[in-house]
Amino acid sequence: MSNRQHQGRYQKLSMTQIDQMCLRHERFIKGKPGGQRASFAWTDLTGMNLSGRNISDSDFTAAILCEADFTAAMLDHSSFYCADLQNARLERASLIRSDMRGACLRGANLFMADLTDSDLREGSLALPDKQMGLSLLDIEKLRTEAEGVNLRGANLSRSKLSGIQGIKADFTDAVMHQVRLQRANLKQAILTNADLAGADLSGADLTGADLTDAVLVGAKTEFMRTHQAIMTGVLTDLPSGKPLDKAQFFESLTQHALWVRTQGSEGNAAVFDHHDLRDAGALNDMDLTALQAKNAVLFGMNLHGARLQGANLEGADLRHANLGGADLRGVRLKGARLDGAIFEGADLSPLELGKGRILNADLSHIKGRSIVMKNANLRGVRFQGAELIGASFEGSQLDPNALAEANHSAVATGPKAA
Repeated sequence: MSNRQHQGRYQKLSMTQIDQMCLRHERFIKGKPGGQRASFAWTDLTGMNLSGRNISDSDFTAAILCEADFTAAMLDHSSFYCADLQNARLERASLIRSDMRGACLRGANLFMADLTDSDLREGSLALPDKQMGLSLLDIEKLRTEAEGVNLRGANLSRSKLSGIQGIKADFTDAVMHQVRLQRANLKQAILTNADLAGADLSGADLTGADLTDAVLVGAKTEFMRTHQAIMTGVLTDLPSGKPLDKAQFFESLTQHALWVRTQGSEGNAAVFDHHDLRDAGALNDMDLTALQAKNAVLFGMNLHGARLQGANLEGADLRHANLGGADLRGVRLKGARLDGAIFEGADLSPLELGKGRILNADLSHIKGRSIVMKNANLRGVRFQGAELIGASFEGSQLDPNALAEANHSAVATGPKAA
């Protein structure tokens, strides 16, 4: 599907014309005199540069936007109905509640783009006619085509993608909460570490797709086809790893608390390595000092205000967990999955062990995309090899150069060393 076959119907705009339309649109957005909503409907903007522009609420209906550059542009509430966006650049663009029905996204780059609540279902296109206005007899049924599109790290929460053609599309690390993908064609798509919690995948074709470490908690998967798909590490509502016996778990915690209070002379240290702890429910404000739960599953759990100083959670799955205000002094989180986790106001400073000995918190090699560490005490934390793309450190206490060896090329809000 491409609008190029009807190219004679399109108006080719110059960069000067585009600049003028964008200026009028900015005045329109601000409510200033002389403002006018930008309409690029049925225009040819092939290869044009609109990066960084604030053109939210614009109309790109049926436009040819092949290889156009919309990097970091504000495009919220805009209409790309049946537009041709082949090989377009939309990295970090904001497309919240945009209308992309019937759009062609083949080969487009939407790395870290925000498509929350967007509509990417099929559309019907009536072509313009000089005599008839719209040629109602020449209607094309267009499915949104996203073959080979790059949606790595994109936010597609609550978007409508029913029936989308997404063969070999790359959704690595994408946030796809409650996305609607009924009957979607996602053959050979890459969904590694994609968060599809609450998504509707009824009747979707995932033949040959890679869902390594994807989240399907609460997802609807009736009639979903996964022939030859890679499902390693997929997290569902079923226990992952060792199932949890709740009665035994809380008895172990009682013995663990006694072990901590008596410095090991009574009770027993709790060890929950490789256990799925989700059935334990909320553990907020609990004393879990020196807990050992390596490679355990704590996905989405409430640990707000918990005392986890000296805990060993290496390799644990803490994606979307709430650790706000927790005591995490000296915690070991090496290699843990922390995408979307909240550490706001948490204390990860060094733990004093006595006689001048300290234990620094270890967050080396974590995967922490979109992690929230606002107003946290991060003194002495080791971040070597940590992936912190989209992380927020606003108001945090952080040693100078602490993130020098971390991958934080797209950190949303930079930290301030105190």
